[in-house]
Amino acid sequence: MNAAEKYPYPTVVDAAARFGHRGQDDEQPPAVPTFPTQGGPAPELEEDQDQPVRTRMVQACTDLAQNAGARLRRRPVAELTIAEQRRRQQRRANRARQARNVGRRSVTYSGWTLRGLPVVADGLYRVVWQPERAARLRKSHAAAEVQAIGDEKAEKRAADKAMEDMATLNKDRWFRGGAILVIGGTVYFGWPHIIDSTPWWGLGLIGGGILFALARLGRPQDAALELEEAAEEEPLALLPAGLDLTASDRGTAVTLAEGLEQIKVKGQVTFVKRSPAGWGWTSGLSLLDEITEAKLNQLERYLDCIPGGLILAASEGTARSRTMRIIMEDLLATSVTSAPRQVGVLTLRQPAEVGTRFDGGRLALVLAGIHIQLIGRTGSGKSSILLILFDVLTAAVGSVVVGIDLTAGPDMRAWEPAMSRPLATDVLAAERLLTAVEAIMEDRTARLGMREWTAEDGPQITVVIDEYARLAEVARLRARVDSLITRGKKVRVVVVLANQREVLEWMGSRTASTNVDVKIYAAMEAGDAAQLPKDLRDQGVRPAMFVPAQDDQPNDAGKAYVVGLGAPILSRFDHLTREESHGRALQRSGAVETWTEADEAAAVRTARGNVPNLLADLRDAVLAIGGQRTPPRASGAEVEAWMEQQGRPVEGGLTRSLKREYGQLAPPSRDTNLNRGENPKGYHLADVETAITAWQQANGQVPTGQTTD
Repeated sequence: MNAAEKYPYPTVVDAAARFGHRGQDDEQPPAVPTFPTQGGPAPELEEDQDQPVRTRMVQACTDLAQNAGARLRRRPVAELTIAEQRRRQQRRANRARQARNVGRRSVTYSGWTLRGLPVVADGLYRVVWQPERAARLRKSHAAAEVQAIGDEKAEKRAADKAMEDMATLNKDRWFRGGAILVIGGTVYFGWPHIIDSTPWWGLGLIGGGILFALARLGRPQDAALELEEAAEEEPLALLPAGLDLTASDRGTAVTLAEGLEQIKVKGQVTFVKRSPAGWGWTSGLSLLDEITEAKLNQLERYLDCIPGGLILAASEGTARSRTMRIIMEDLLATSVTSAPRQVGVLTLRQPAEVGTRFDGGRLALVLAGIHIQLIGRTGSGKSSILLILFDVLTAAVGSVVVGIDLTAGPDMRAWEPAMSRPLATDVLAAERLLTAVEAIMEDRTARLGMREWTAEDGPQITVVIDEYARLAEVARLRARVDSLITRGKKVRVVVVLANQREVLEWMGSRTASTNVDVKIYAAMEAGDAAQLPKDLRDQGVRPAMFVPAQDDQPNDAGKAYVVGLGAPILSRFDHLTREESHGRALQRSGAVETWTEADEAAAVRTARGNVPNLLADLRDAVLAIGGQRTPPRASGAEVEAWMEQQGRPVEGGLTRSLKREYGQLAPPSRDTNLNRGENPKGYHLADVETAITAWQQANGQVPTGQTTD
């Protein structure tokens, strides 16, 4: 038995030949084969000579197949970078698009070929029967008969001419019909011989030529219109085609010009430039009419770009010049995990990467001397954006961070180890912190003079306030924040405000919205987005297009429009979890920067100032208990209970103690109207601060300047 009989499959026979196997009973041992592998030596066979040759051969073939499969196996998505994932998705989309185009063209060409069959039949009919020639003869004969009316000789000549012409036509018809029958019979009876005598490639050429001829005969005069028939027959035939990433720059310019005409805007397209990153195009416009938000929405639907994918901004040049970015491919579909930051290397004056831009580049913010406002609804990624800002602020040199969150949320608590002061979670702690920062701001302003603030003068103090709406309910706290916003930037005292809505009833005043430098708009409700400034909405700032996170689906969480750095920038901030934030905060807790000695002295002087202890305790108690009441007030029982909890109980009653120590300067105890049907006596914050000011003036001291709302 030879190898071919024993191993009938070619692969096995080949493997047997490489083993040198000649038969089952041969005494000569087989040669050891060598097989190429993917980056290593050839697989070695086991040294056991008793093992059957066939078993070792099958094992070697299996190893060879596994190595080949390893070379051909695609890398899993988890091992790909974001750029590689985008390229893979783009290639897949291009292949699908090409397949659709090929299929559409194949259907069109098949239609032409089928249409060519009746065209051939009609052509044969016209060649043999010649209907056009017969019609011309009848027409000419009728005209000759009309002219010969009244002349017998002329009528006879016309009749003879008609009979002669029709006889000639019939003879020609019989001749052509006979020629067609002879040719057809020759082809029909000689077809087997033609097939036998013609090589296979010749038959292919003949068949291809016949199909090509039929397609050419069935092709309409305007083939381009025929190619569009498939699209016109679709259900959405009335909709414009829109743009596609495969369109050329010139085609994009034409489509954009048609879109401007569709929305009734007078203007022209000056240039169109494709983005090398593959997100879309940058186009220049020269406009006589303004593109409003409503028209921008219409143009977006006409071009069929991604939701919120048109960003319009003024450009340098004439008053008509505008720059429009048409975003067709969402490069922000997946968020990027925030990379660890090296502490003590960068300063706030250097750009810090915090996210990805719509064009695939990185979003970098310079946080030195700027106020930031962050707006986003639940699920918008607002908390994650705030964690990223904390990450930059606590890692930079020359930066002191303090925080306020009257809801005591877990996000701010995650970064508390990296703050220079404990997180303020109640009205009293927030009032003390803001008072201290405001005192530092005033002291720095007095020391600054006319020069510019430098890093040698002291670190930047950033007050981060989450859920600002809760703080804005307390008028005195909101007034202090407004003071920091309007006067603190020149001495490097800035604020970062995070809120769910930007409407007036949530912000308390227009100061925060109109005086911040950078605004970050994450996902918002449509009603709230409609209240954004008109100039922003006309530029394409449409945060209502973002889909908030739901359950485990991140959707558009982290996406936001960054406004204040020139044209609005559509970005997606890096992702940072609460657990990662807390871990980084613990690592940086040992190197937290603190206020300078001058700043600390100014804060201590303002903490209680020269106010007597009992009056200071009373003010703190009323503020802590009733700071969110309108007006701020607390009953005597509430004040005494709070003082006892703080370890400073009042012996002999609060009212008597105040009268005993301050006499006529003591704040009055009056009705508080706290509960319906009850009217307990207590103290109003305005009365307490008036008493403090009166006591300071009576003792020849400068009032601390407490404000009351």
